Amino acid sequence: MEQVVSKILSPLRADLEVSEQHRSDGTPEMVVRDPVNGNIYAFPPKAFAILAAIRVGQTIDELTGPNQDDAAARRRQQVQALLHKAANMGLFAVAPASEVTPIAAPLKSWRQKLLANLTSPVWHLYDIPLHKVEPAVNVLSRFLFGPGAWLALGLLACAIGCLAHEFSSYVGTIQILNGFIWWWEVLPIIILSSFWHEIGHYAAVLKAGHKVTRGGFSIVVIYPALYVRVDDYFMVRKRRDRLFIALGGVYFDSIVFSACTLIWYFSLPFSALNQVAYLISLSTLVRILFNLIPFFKADGTRAFEELIGIRHARMESLGVWGNILRLKASRLKHVSHAGIALLAVYGLADLVFMVVSAWMAQRYVSLNAAGLNIPYANALSVLIGLLIAFSFALGVRRDLMRKSMQTQGG
Repeated sequence: MEQVVSKILSPLRADLEVSEQHRSDGTPEMVVRDPVNGNIYAFPPKAFAILAAIRVGQTIDELTGPNQDDAAARRRQQVQALLHKAANMGLFAVAPASEVTPIAAPLKSWRQKLLANLTSPVWHLYDIPLHKVEPAVNVLSRFLFGPGAWLALGLLACAIGCLAHEFSSYVGTIQILNGFIWWWEVLPIIILSSFWHEIGHYAAVLKAGHKVTRGGFSIVVIYPALYVRVDDYFMVRKRRDRLFIALGGVYFDSIVFSACTLIWYFSLPFSALNQVAYLISLSTLVRILFNLIPFFKADGTRAFEELIGIRHARMESLGVWGNILRLKASRLKHVSHAGIALLAVYGLADLVFMVVSAWMAQRYVSLNAAGLNIPYANALSVLIGLLIAFSFALGVRRDLMRKSMQTQGG
């Protein structure tokens, strides 16, 4: 239901987070984050200055001035449209004239929680405080995002060279999974390496001068993992810093991958050290590739959006395809025709990728469940495939609703 802007105005909420940033073409903008729902909004500096100037109890006439001529009347209409847009977003305090109080986050229903979990590959189980490890992470941040970066780059170059030299052997070594006996030694290291991945994000945040206060344990698809919450990621002013934060985990993973690949290359073939190093190298490589895919709600998507300078790429691509299907030209502020074409290609690739992912998951479960003589193997595999497809469909529905609200908001 659309909110109505009354003659008596209300100032912006006191709990909103604001960051002055620049788009890829250098255009300045004011980015506003709503801590209640996590939504991100962007305003031109002049428009946001109008909203920020509203005082408690002020009227529209006091804000815009009298309608003395056509120019003043047009300005009044523009300001009213801006006020409607901000009201629909819920950015006004709507408080008594004597005070402005922050708005508390509403409690989510079980249905909202279930839908949120089904549309996200990361299920947060519980948070843990991170302040105790911050001094150590600060040291890592200064070194690995400083002079140590050259060492990490050299290590990666050596590992890639060794992998290229023995690529067929690296691929063929996967046969050790059939009779591997050191799982109890390898699995804890793999879990710890996921913690190292999150430390990479943490270190990048500290390098950008921001804080991370929470982390914890989660389930990523079906695998246990650790995570850190970068709540103010979109509030980081520089795109370069946001890109570093998005790829910080992959950067730290590349160090583990490089070290383990070199150990595998130079150790005695099929020795215990050789096999353990290989499995850690392979699992880290899979995590790197998974995180670089720009279609999941993961590191690769954020990095992709920072590189092209368009936030919420899937949502915007759905808007572009909606216009294509209606034979209507797409227009996005600060996005070129090439950018719109890229969004169209991205939306199509996203759809193909998700359909193929659901099909591959169904095939993988079917083959392995049948091999292990699990009852109702085919039914189980179909259920897994449908669950992934359903999760994707819910995500598309959510983005379509957000795009519709954005369009209605102006």
